Amino acid sequence: TKSGGASYFFTRIKGRQSKARGFFWKADHLKRLDAISYQNDLFGRVVDPHGNTNFVQKNRRVGPAEWRDAAKSKDNETILKGGLSLFDKLDRIQTGGAEEREKVLQAFRDAGYTEFPDGRALEDVVR
Repeated sequence: TKSGGASYFFTRIKGRQSKARGFFWKADHLKRLDAISYQNDLFGRVVDPHGNTNFVQKNRRVGPAEWRDAAKSKDNETILKGGLSLFDKLDRIQTGGAEEREKVLQAFRDAGYTEFPDGRALEDVVR
């Protein structure tokens, strides 16, 4: 396999203060043994063009200082094997405004949620 492909969840590291729309998980996921964080978007590459399998070890970012450094690049990439649950250590869902926020909150309510599974109010998670 030359890339993580369909078996990986692809995301980017953003600063805690980012107001970009999207799903923001807690940084704990970066500590997973299967997490691979790169400075640039390498399209899930896990083997170099010559077939060398030590590509990940040579290029991955490890530890808070390197993750902060990677976050400076808008093209950074983190891939997590096997996916990521919406409810597993989600920090927040950042919406684009009041109307979108209400739609997201209503979608949770329509699915039977009155609070987030970790006990937080839906309104505290959806911003």
